[in-house]
Amino acid sequence: MNRPTVLADRLRDKRRREFFGREAELAEFTAMLAGQAATPAVLFVHGPGGIGKSTLLRNYAELAADRGRPVFEVLGGDVGGTPAGFLRLAAAALTEPDAVLLVDAFEDCQHLAPWLQESFLPDLPVTALVVIAGRCAPDPRWTAAPGWHQVLGVRELGELPAPAVEELLAARGVPNSRWAAVTRFAGGHPLALSLAGGIAVRDKENSGIAEQAVVAALLPHLLAGDVPSPAHRRALEVCARAYGTTEGLLRAVLPEHDAAPLFEWLRRLPFVSPGRFGLVPHDVVRAVLSADLRWRDPAGFAELHRSLRGQALARVRAAAPAAVLREAAALRYLYRDSGVPTYQHQWRRDGEVLESLCQERDHAEVLELARSSGEAERVEWWLARQPGAFRVQRCADTGELIGVTAWLRLLRPEPEELADPVVAAAWRHAESTSPVREGEHLGLARFSLLRAGHPGAAPARDLIRWRLLAEMLRGERLAWTYLVAEAGEPWRSWMTESEQPPAGEPLEIGGRLFALYAHDWRNRPVEQWLEAADLRLLEGTAPAEAGVLCRAEFDEAVREAVRALHRPEALATSALVRTRLLAAHCGRRAEEALREVLTTAIEGLAADPHCGKAHRALVVTFVTGTATREAAAARLGLPFSTYRRHLATGLDRLCDSLWHWANQAA
Repeated sequence: MNRPTVLADRLRDKRRREFFGREAELAEFTAMLAGQAATPAVLFVHGPGGIGKSTLLRNYAELAADRGRPVFEVLGGDVGGTPAGFLRLAAAALTEPDAVLLVDAFEDCQHLAPWLQESFLPDLPVTALVVIAGRCAPDPRWTAAPGWHQVLGVRELGELPAPAVEELLAARGVPNSRWAAVTRFAGGHPLALSLAGGIAVRDKENSGIAEQAVVAALLPHLLAGDVPSPAHRRALEVCARAYGTTEGLLRAVLPEHDAAPLFEWLRRLPFVSPGRFGLVPHDVVRAVLSADLRWRDPAGFAELHRSLRGQALARVRAAAPAAVLREAAALRYLYRDSGVPTYQHQWRRDGEVLESLCQERDHAEVLELARSSGEAERVEWWLARQPGAFRVQRCADTGELIGVTAWLRLLRPEPEELADPVVAAAWRHAESTSPVREGEHLGLARFSLLRAGHPGAAPARDLIRWRLLAEMLRGERLAWTYLVAEAGEPWRSWMTESEQPPAGEPLEIGGRLFALYAHDWRNRPVEQWLEAADLRLLEGTAPAEAGVLCRAEFDEAVREAVRALHRPEALATSALVRTRLLAAHCGRRAEEALREVLTTAIEGLAADPHCGKAHRALVVTFVTGTATREAAAARLGLPFSTYRRHLATGLDRLCDSLWHWANQAA
């Protein structure tokens, strides 16, 4: 008796009819099932989130089942991170001659790759087939291992080609008039196409919908009836912007709401997955949520960003040593759309590369890596001088050294320390612009070495950047920081954009030109520095670069500013706006803050018994104001020459006072 058709059959048939653009992948797997020569026994498919890896594996499973092959499916997130966890899910495949093992979301257990390569996969029956799908490509050492290049196939799953995109949209019932708007937003990304196409079908009234309207409408329509309240929508927006969303983060950002039910609601959403450090939405959904909020409510987007930034900064500063990098990564992630490449990071599974303090047992490997940069002698000297400044980055699964970084803390360098030309250049620049004062220190990222070409270099670079950011944000009495990077473009533009302009002339290190990129944290404290980054992210503009004026330039700027005391437009463009004088006035209009600083400084001279006449000359001339200098002299009852002498004295004392303020502000 024939089995009756069930709903699963209809669903499978519909999925097959709406599966487009992967003909080559299906043909290859069909050939693998048939045992054709030169087909791989292990197929590794990689690509970004939402590109269709899971859908492809579901089709593979159906093809295999149709041919009577036993199918075993493993989801990387269910493995638990250990070989035992993987065996719990896949051990049955070891005893099935025709087994087809499909491993999805391999990025969640990618650190098990060496064990799979060396232990598990070789024990499978020779007729078994394996398909592994993940975001990251396999380690080149796997593909290059003896014997594996003959049985391992690596395929990158890209976007759908244009014909397949059109087929998909037509199958979903998207009118031709809407295709351009949908594809401008989604490109050939299957998940984005499906989401945007669904919106276009439901919103048939507006056939001329623009690209931004698709973005803005995507999530509200997608979640119609599924977002219970404005609080739930805000929680969803937090999840879209944050590195990882925890109940604690929701409680901090949404203090007026009960965080527990909001978190549970987020966790149940189909496009949200649990990560190591909180809930993480699907990449495309994250991008769409962000775009929707930014377009629909720019002020709300800015408010949310600043709230998340405040929380992230507080966590970086309060973090225990073991959590510092994670919190620095969370802060840096908030600026991923700012357009500054150094704020971006390579997506990798957390824990693939680990950082630790450099120990004596690491020294030999550190020096071996340093030899390729021509810096081995300097590295060895500083290892002896400041061993605690060095950290190493190692591959989690093999322990192989991938990177080394050193953050030197310099109070007042000794002559032997100044023998290092990089240290000497940094100290010389600081002394010639704004010297390091008693109790302050200078931070120098002296070494940042990576093993070139290593697959772990990208995540190791991320760790180094997070470490440097943490040092800058957590440094107590930190006056200057200097980073060493390549001279010229594009680094010059990148670093200047992040308010770390080049300091002095380029330096030759190991036969290559490098530059020191500097930031004075007394001139632009952390909060102001991050607010400048906020402007770049939120408005696409940057504030005027923080200025360091020599004494003559400073005095001239003070004299010009007091003459413009009652002209706000002139005060707003004063060179003093970009100095440390306004460090305590963060968030206020520049002209208002500068006027207050100037008038307060003038009033402060009244307390000096030697400045009484000079103080009165300043008040009458600039604060209360007169039409002419002669009128000011007459109001004071002084001969004009005497008035001019008192005024000159007052201006000199005012400049002295403000210069002192500027160099004490921190």
